Amino acid sequence: MRHICFLLLCLFIVAVYWSPVQVSAAPLVGIHILEPSELDNADQALKDLDSKYVTIPIRTDDLDHKKWRQFFETAEQKNIIPIVRLATEYDTESDAWKIPTRQDIVRFAHFFSAMPWNGDKRYVIIFNEPNHSNEWGGTINAAGYADVLSFSSSWLKTEPFDYVVLPAGLDAAAPSGAKTMESFEYIDEMVEAEPDILSKIDMWNSHAYPNPGFSSSAYKSAKNAIDGWEYELNYLSSKHETDLDVMITETGWDQRNFSQYQLTQYYEHALETVWNDSRIKGITPFILNGNNGIFNHFSFLLPDGSPSPQMKALIAAKGRISDKL
Repeated sequence: MRHICFLLLCLFIVAVYWSPVQVSAAPLVGIHILEPSELDNADQALKDLDSKYVTIPIRTDDLDHKKWRQFFETAEQKNIIPIVRLATEYDTESDAWKIPTRQDIVRFAHFFSAMPWNGDKRYVIIFNEPNHSNEWGGTINAAGYADVLSFSSSWLKTEPFDYVVLPAGLDAAAPSGAKTMESFEYIDEMVEAEPDILSKIDMWNSHAYPNPGFSSSAYKSAKNAIDGWEYELNYLSSKHETDLDVMITETGWDQRNFSQYQLTQYYEHALETVWNDSRIKGITPFILNGNNGIFNHFSFLLPDGSPSPQMKALIAAKGRISDKL
């Protein structure tokens, strides 16, 4: 009898304290684009991927009402949900993106107020990888970024729309040095400068790449791997007592280093094992169109508009998973 009671007690303790992985059967894998003109091609890609999210940057020097209204109206017609990342202008003299001002934030908010936005929520990312100096005026300034993030969130929350504020994705592979800062150290400095900063965001934003070199195995588990988003959420929870859902707005492999068959295996594993968590609300791999430039090795489309090996691999992986169901 005592043995049975002891067993029941053990089962009760396990039931109370064990937290199983929160599985989601169908992660929404969308795509990252660079220009509004890419939306039609993105729409076809999203149909192939059975998703609806696109991440797109918008710059302070590109607030063209006609162009962006057409983008938002088309997104609404096609039931595409934009995740809009704020950006400034690139300063060629300092070889860095300009540090945003509060006036920039107010301009963005006023600009967005005139735009039709598909869905009940408006997803906005507050700039990009500020733990790199060339993304923040040539400096590393976690306190300065925290101030901009705090102001942006506070201002957007005064608008008559349901904004979902996400912080800039951080480069989880960056070391601390003259031009970069290790991402957890950067988070700590943000919180030290603005103790309530994590309460100002609604969802975490992760750039969970397979590093080093965008070429590590999908089976690798590390802060700088494709499951790096989980290391980030665990750090936020354990160190800063903050629990958040996440959008993975950049990820993907350097396809020059893999066959289409290898990439299919990697995406199948990612979909089934790494991205199947209910805390992940969307994934937008980088990037739809490399534009015959420095991002060609990430591109999901070839220069002629046909699917790249990476796109074919992702579609094939989703198909293989569907065949198992």
